[in-house]
Amino acid sequence: MKKTIKSFLFKNWQYFHSIRKFELEILKNYLEIRKNDKVLDIGCGKGFFCSILKKAGCEVYGIDSSQESILTAKKYIDNGINFQTGVAENLPYEDNCFDKVSSICVIEHVNNDDLFVKEVKRVLKQGGIFAFSADSLTSKYFSNEFIQQHVKDYKVNILYDRQKIEKLLSDNEFEIIETEFLFNGYLSSLVIKFGNFFKYKSFFIILFSMIYPLLLLDKVMNKNPDAGFIVLVKARKK
Repeated sequence: MKKTIKSFLFKNWQYFHSIRKFELEILKNYLEIRKNDKVLDIGCGKGFFCSILKKAGCEVYGIDSSQESILTAKKYIDNGINFQTGVAENLPYEDNCFDKVSSICVIEHVNNDDLFVKEVKRVLKQGGIFAFSADSLTSKYFSNEFIQQHVKDYKVNILYDRQKIEKLLSDNEFEIIETEFLFNGYLSSLVIKFGNFFKYKSFFIILFSMIYPLLLLDKVMNKNPDAGFIVLVKARKK
C-alpha cells in the first residue's frame, strides 16, 4: 500500500508544479510523439517525464547521473522503462538509435555543453528531434543578485540566451525549429522568487490552484521572444 501511494505521487506530483507543468507540456508537443518512437530523456531524475512518454506509447530510456534518483525511478516509476545511471557527455547508447531526445533543465549543469550536444547528435537518428529546456534568467525583472544566488544554489554552470543557443546548436549541425522563453513578466518573476524560497516544493505545490493561473495570465500578457526565466528549444538533426 505504501509503495502504491509513493508510486502515485512520483508519477503525478509534477502535474501540480506550476512552473514545470508549462515546461513539460511544451516539450511534449515539441517532441511530436508518435506511438513506438524510441525516446531518450537525459537527466531523467526520478522518471516523471519518462512516465508521460511511456503512456504516450513510446519505447522510453531514461538516464541520470544520480544513482539514488535512478533507483527511485526503477522502484516507483518503472513500467517497462529502461532506466540507467550515466552522464550526458558520455551516453552509453549506440549511434543513430533514438527517434527523439529530451532533456529538462539539465544542460546548464553539465561541465561541457558542447560535448553534451555532440552526444545527443550521435545517438539521434538523421532528422531526429532534440527538445530541451535550460535556465535563462534573461528577464529584466531578475536582479544580478538573484541570478548569482540562483547559479550558486542550483549549481548552474551557464545561463542561455538566444545567441548562445543558436551558436551551440548550429556548431553541432542542428536546425532550430522553434524556441520559446517562459516567465518574462513582473508577475511571474514574483511567483518564481516566492517559489525559490520553498525550493519549488511543499507549500509551492500546495498553492498550485492559485499560482498556475497567475503564471498563465503573465504568459499571455508578457510574451517576449528573447527573454525569460527558462528557454525551451526544438531542434532537428540535419
